[in-house]
Amino acid sequence: MYAFTVFTLALASLASGLFVPRHGSPKKWDTARLEDYTVFHDRYQALDCQDKHNTDFFKECCHPLLANETLASRPAECTPGTPAPVSDVEDPQDCDDGNDDSVNPPAAIAPAPPTPSSEAPSVAPTPEPAPAPSPEPPAAVPAPAPAPAPAPAPAPAPVPVAAPVVDSNDNTGGFATYFYQNGVAGACGTVHSDSDFVAALDSRIYNGGQHCGQHVNIRNPANGRSVNVLVADMCPTCASPNSIDLSVAAFNALGDAAQGTFPIVWNWA
Repeated sequence: MYAFTVFTLALASLASGLFVPRHGSPKKWDTARLEDYTVFHDRYQALDCQDKHNTDFFKECCHPLLANETLASRPAECTPGTPAPVSDVEDPQDCDDGNDDSVNPPAAIAPAPPTPSSEAPSVAPTPEPAPAPSPEPPAAVPAPAPAPAPAPAPAPAPVPVAAPVVDSNDNTGGFATYFYQNGVAGACGTVHSDSDFVAALDSRIYNGGQHCGQHVNIRNPANGRSVNVLVADMCPTCASPNSIDLSVAAFNALGDAAQGTFPIVWNWA
């Protein structure tokens, strides 16, 4: 059975922040293989999937069913109205003070020092040393003359810095992040691997999937690297409208995954 699932297509209204429902399914929705889009969309909202991106719950419950599947094939919490399972709570009586005598045995009591004898031992008197002759004071040594202070070095001339090239079509103020594909379909209805150069646009730019299949040129102004990526998904949790969530390969082509995020400039390719 093919695992063919899709991320949420929820949109956010720019004016009021309220959810604006789509009219009809996305252009690339596989109606022959996937469940009805309206049924999936209503369940997605009922489960609050738009706030659970990149969680185990999202992976289990927030992707569309295949046309021949039912909710009985998924965990109970994937059905709207079913409470999530409560995790085991540790018995409050099953605790200790954190001290394990087998690991940290109590320190051994040091034996008391021996009691000194009441009788002091006889000590032979020490003869007083003869007084040493007084040394003669050393001859005075004249202090060296102070060295002249070095002349101050001239300040270096300022080096002109070239202004960055700005394209009138550039979209600025956004940040790059990355996400794992997990073998599931993005919001545009296609499955990609982590090595593909694909991107998820912020939901306010994604706008119902009208940019699915288009290419975007992204540049990291800090190091000058750039890369072209294919729009294949939507990002409901991006920091700003001009932020883009990238595949691992695309992110590493611009920077280092250890950074987690960095500013970007982009335009339509």
